[in-house]
Amino acid sequence: MAREDHHEYTELADMSLSPNDTAGDRLYIAENGQRTPQARGLSALLRKPEVRRHIMLSGLYILLWYIFSGLLSVYNKWLFGSSERDFPFPLFVTSVHMLVQYILACACLRIFPSLRPAKSPTWSVYLTRAVPCGIASALDVGLSNVSLRTITLT
Repeated sequence: MAREDHHEYTELADMSLSPNDTAGDRLYIAENGQRTPQARGLSALLRKPEVRRHIMLSGLYILLWYIFSGLLSVYNKWLFGSSERDFPFPLFVTSVHMLVQYILACACLRIFPSLRPAKSPTWSVYLTRAVPCGIASALDVGLSNVSLRTITLT
């Protein structure tokens, strides 16, 4: 296939992992599922130890996220459920959780200064990228805790 037919293909990866890799090493799959002749192939990417390591770490992080998310849901249901504790202040607990996260993040940045970015973000970048994520995260946890007072956890 010619390069001008690029619109018929989906780019799957552009992983330049060594200085010898070029832009021609991209992997394209045709809409019918067939690999293009110029593609290096997914199996070639998977043979690279760096790629396998990244895939394994990503899988581990996803697995840990599911485990801790499930444990936190069970703990919160135990804390807010009507049969055991019946703690009536789920948003207060969320606020305390957010405060503890802030304190731990500040402690990590003091202990490990290499985690700090080399250049501080501008206020506009901070307000348009970090603040919305923080608000969404707080709403997610807070509303989840409120919902545990009214629904069952199976």
